[in-house]
Amino acid sequence: MDPILDVTIGLIFLYLLLALIVTVVSDGLAGLLRLRSRNLNKSLEALLKSDEAKTLSNIFHSTGTMQTIQTMTGKYWFQFKTDSREKYTRVESKSFVNALLEAGKASMESDKVGKTAKPAPTLITSATELIEIIEALPESNLKKSVITIIDDKKDDVKAMKALIADWFDTMMETASLRFKAAMKQYAFVAALIVTVAANADSITIAGALWEDDTMRTQIAENAAAFVAEAETVDELADFEAVQAELRPFPIGWDTAAPHHSSDWYLSLEGWLKKIAGWLLTALAVSLGAPFWFDLLKKLAAIRKPAATAAQTNNKNPGAA
Repeated sequence: MDPILDVTIGLIFLYLLLALIVTVVSDGLAGLLRLRSRNLNKSLEALLKSDEAKTLSNIFHSTGTMQTIQTMTGKYWFQFKTDSREKYTRVESKSFVNALLEAGKASMESDKVGKTAKPAPTLITSATELIEIIEALPESNLKKSVITIIDDKKDDVKAMKALIADWFDTMMETASLRFKAAMKQYAFVAALIVTVAANADSITIAGALWEDDTMRTQIAENAAAFVAEAETVDELADFEAVQAELRPFPIGWDTAAPHHSSDWYLSLEGWLKKIAGWLLTALAVSLGAPFWFDLLKKLAAIRKPAATAAQTNNKNPGAA
């Protein structure tokens, strides 16, 4: 077999296995720290920001719709920090529109507009009523944005609600992209921690795979078998199986192991090489398990015909 292909497959297999571990660690920390919930609530607060004494945020969170969502969301049995604004794990666009209109009605009924003010309608039956409700909201960028986007549909209540809902979905999509970017940073930190804990140095491992034919072939075959039956990377999320597949690799901190018995830590060159190896592994692992899964599947498919041809030649040494 081509040793370069097998070394490449071996490294990619290592990155896939470590990425699966990092995914579990990252998802666990994200759930424990309620990162998604905090991102959602932080994004809502940014949308609802206003300069008036009676803020849009306070009115919005006090509406029946949002109070109901808070009740259904409930509390975690354990969390590091309690925040009165971290109450939502999901807010649908229709719920946002309903809560916004409730907030507008509440503003119309408040003493801010005086005793002679027109009462807020119980049901919104005309576009004029909807616009009056929106205009009653406290001054904010959200109010300005909503008034602008419904300008073209001032004669259609349903269409105006749909435009507001679409606008909210766009804002939440932007927040989601920001969260994913932040999670990539968390993933690199988690990858670096797992890499150092496992002493998974790409430079040392690549050298070991290149020098040891038996280990290189075994790991390449294990990699092909590991992904052979899986259609998606989610099917590989078995910690015990991942741990078993990692055993043949020259990783870990056992100084009795031949690949880790060197005195790299006694020289600056050794430290630089080791740190570079760790960083290469962490950067690769932070790309995510799906990336390495897809690439490994392709390389395993290339290796299989080559392996079959090699076996045939061994059985028929006289064949041309």
